[in-house]
Amino acid sequence: MAITKTKQNSQKNKLNHEIKINNITILNDQEVHLNNIILIGRKDYTNKNRKKTKDCHLTNKTYNIILDHQPQGTKENIKNNVDLQLSGHTHNGQMFPLSYSYHLQPDFAGNYGKETFMHYTKIISSGLVGWGFPTRTEGICEYVVVNVKQEK
Repeated sequence: MAITKTKQNSQKNKLNHEIKINNITILNDQEVHLNNIILIGRKDYTNKNRKKTKDCHLTNKTYNIILDHQPQGTKENIKNNVDLQLSGHTHNGQMFPLSYSYHLQPDFAGNYGKETFMHYTKIISSGLVGWGFPTRTEGICEYVVVNVKQEK
């Protein structure tokens, strides 16, 4: 099965329309302040104009959440006061042998799941669907709900 560029643009336009009419904001290297929480949506890791985490000026006085499609930048995020990173991209391997190649990339943290380093937690979801073609030989599809509670 192939999707032509015209169809992709049509699907993208439909998605953008649905996002707009439902008051959803896409954060592209932007941040939103919600009381003591800073929520940052990142441009993709491959984007040359992507901001560095240090340019977000995060402090340890707020709870800082980064939404990043690819699970990149672990060391930079720890150093710059990120508390929680939510990522996807790996699809939990999806196709053999991709799951094994992700273990070779330290930022992908084994390609799936939750890891904690000092004050920093990274959650990599397999997501709801795969990429490229509608086939999955490994991993699961999932919808992740994260509850953030203030420490007392």
